[in-house]
Amino acid sequence: MTIGDNFSESLIHKIFSYLSYEDAANSSLLSKTWQQAWLTQPSLKFKVEYGKGNNNRKIVDKIMERYKEEKYPIDKFELDITSSPYHHALAFPRIDNWLDIALQNGVKDVVCKVDVPSYPFPISSFLASKSLRELVLTGCDIMSLWLSTSTSDHQRMNCRSLRKLSLSNVRLDHNVLQTLNLKSLKLSHMSISQGFLEHLISTSQNLESLILDFVYGELHERFNICRSQSLKVLRIDGCKDIGEIDASNLVSFDYVGYEIPELKITNVSNQLKNSQTYLSCYSNSTDVEWFCKLRKFLSNLTSWSQVSLHIGECNDINMKDLGLHPRVAIPQVLVLDIDMRFNDVSICPNFVDVLLWSCHPKKLNLLSAVETITCFMDRLMYLKNSSHSTSDGSIPWDSQLKEVKAFKFISDNEHVEVDREDLAMMTRTEIDKFCFLLDW
Repeated sequence: MTIGDNFSESLIHKIFSYLSYEDAANSSLLSKTWQQAWLTQPSLKFKVEYGKGNNNRKIVDKIMERYKEEKYPIDKFELDITSSPYHHALAFPRIDNWLDIALQNGVKDVVCKVDVPSYPFPISSFLASKSLRELVLTGCDIMSLWLSTSTSDHQRMNCRSLRKLSLSNVRLDHNVLQTLNLKSLKLSHMSISQGFLEHLISTSQNLESLILDFVYGELHERFNICRSQSLKVLRIDGCKDIGEIDASNLVSFDYVGYEIPELKITNVSNQLKNSQTYLSCYSNSTDVEWFCKLRKFLSNLTSWSQVSLHIGECNDINMKDLGLHPRVAIPQVLVLDIDMRFNDVSICPNFVDVLLWSCHPKKLNLLSAVETITCFMDRLMYLKNSSHSTSDGSIPWDSQLKEVKAFKFISDNEHVEVDREDLAMMTRTEIDKFCFLLDW
């Protein structure tokens, strides 16, 4: 008897759900108990490659036929298909058959990934299902089958059980989404038509989570996320065309991009607990105009949980230019993460000044060369001990920096307090991570 024989069948099924098909098959050799559990597991995960001598599609055929004959329930069904246009005539009928068996066996969660975005996923059948909870599609075509069905069929496909839908690199008719009762929607690497997003959000009374990942307008027009009472989680990644966000019950907001967005955030709820932005600026130099744009963007919210900036280059900053830009509300950033690798420490004092002015952080995490970290510490201590005025008095400071404490990270969750002498003993070019606590 093996140790695994004492496990319940449901526990063994849970273990199998984290394994690849090959690893699960090998684990089934442990004992008859594990083999029986493997033969009846409710979670199936297959990776099939056409044109590379891979013959596991015949194995999948046998497994699916056994599930069909014995009517074993299927909770989750995952397909990862690698094909080419030359093999579509062989691959597509097989995929249809496997999906149909999963559907007939009451599948709840479906993941279908096809490397060539042309597989006509049978969306009509799945949206008529009474058991489907989650649908994740990559590289599929759900436009042609939708357009070929009648209006009465569309009404029958209202899939009230579906809660989570994720579409990546998918061709679709936008009307597909209008009849669904979704709680979570993810759109990735897709083009959407004008007015689609606004209409979808205004008519989706139960939509709580929305993720937009490299979604863009067909004519690069700007689109809004407005009039949503139900939306609680919003993540925008790599989308440059967002114009306005109006979500009165938002709890979590993430923005990730290579450019500072020109968007307006209105009617923000007091429930907003998590607000983060991640900007990668390695390909563009930062200057006064960039930091003024950053401050304007950050002033959209009363406070940010975390702001992360990855900066590759920085131009010499003329502090007099700050006074030429319109004044906006003072941003409040709880944690500011800076990853900067440029070596010109001569611009460091002005860089620190404009960074504090644009973000006003309470905690500053800095990953850089020790020489740059030393410059940061020197400038922060100078600002603490001065009246917040540069030599020409041009920078429009908002408040006095009262206290500065520096810490060196020993691990992700452990750090020790350091001073200027500790930094002097370190190698100047060494990359390290420090934390500065700022009391304004």
